[in-house]
Amino acid sequence: YLSYRLSEEEIENIWKEEDDAELVSRLYEYIRKKSFNFLKVENLNAVEKNIMILNDLEGEVYNGGFDQFFLNSRGVFNDSLLLALNAVNAPVTAGICAKALDIISRGLPKDQESDLLDTECDTPFYEKTENLTSLIADYARRNRDSLLA
Repeated sequence: YLSYRLSEEEIENIWKEEDDAELVSRLYEYIRKKSFNFLKVENLNAVEKNIMILNDLEGEVYNGGFDQFFLNSRGVFNDSLLLALNAVNAPVTAGICAKALDIISRGLPKDQESDLLDTECDTPFYEKTENLTSLIADYARRNRDSLLA
């Protein structure tokens, strides 16, 4: 595999982005390309992995709940999820995710697990006041030297 690089101009344009959602989206696209559509996650550093995990979390949970997140991620990032949330200073989301991880670790029948995830995790996730996208963007800006290198 060859490494994926951006030009200095492309990097500068990404960091000029003031909208948090657009910045996170552009960084995620870079991370996707750098990791060859996430097939080579070992190409990513810790900051890039955290952004990838949290962007996936937010997209999957808003699209289909924690059921969808755990199904699509196949549990690959379960061990890193809370660390990534702590890195971006998202204690509310970390608490919800800790509960979700506990529920899936119980070995419950799938329908019971889904119901618990929905009531105890999905709903609180949708209602939380913590803006995960803004926290990811702030984290990226604080760790600028570790990104797009």
